Amino acid sequence: MDKLKSGWKTSEFWTTCILQGVSLAVILGMVNSTESATLTDSLTKMITAIFTLAISGGTTLAYIKSRFDLKNK
Repeated sequence: MDKLKSGWKTSEFWTTCILQGVSLAVILGMVNSTESATLTDSLTKMITAIFTLAISGGTTLAYIKSRFDLKNK
């Protein structure tokens, strides 16, 4: 069984934080409610893209390191 990630390391955590931040901005009047859906959608897509790039980069670095270690044996 895979080890579970800490809560703050998941995309769900960051998406929830973004949603709460947008909700707070609407309550405080910083953003009107019609703009909140667009803002939430954009920020959610941004978080997803960041996690995708980070995982892809990590996988690439792990591959490069394993190939380097294999060639140096």
